[in-house]
Amino acid sequence: MADSCELDVFRSKMDRLKSCINPNDLIAKCYSTKIIGSDEFEEAEDAPSRPKKASVLLRAVAKSIEKDSAVFNKFLIVLGSEPTNRSLVEELDAALMEKKLAQAPPPPVFPQKLAQAPPLP
Repeated sequence: MADSCELDVFRSKMDRLKSCINPNDLIAKCYSTKIIGSDEFEEAEDAPSRPKKASVLLRAVAKSIEKDSAVFNKFLIVLGSEPTNRSLVEELDAALMEKKLAQAPPPPVFPQKLAQAPPLP
């Protein structure tokens, strides 16, 4: 099971992605880089409209991310290969960093005695 950060971020941005991407280009790229399988490729290719193609593609990518969080970065590379999608990549990357920082443990707190120790010579 994948780290939930990548999957959470991807799912939270799916509506934005759906409205911005050109699924016709991405379907083939995601298939050729093994982000999606042949069944998902065929289903996305056969979808009747652009929004439906995008939905099918993004659902397939989410399933792949759920299995392996490394797929998230692979998807960002594929998405960013199209210059018009670079801002989306930056947005997804920033959202992931923000989520990971929010989940990071707080910095260690030193015991009071160490904090009051005399400086080293």
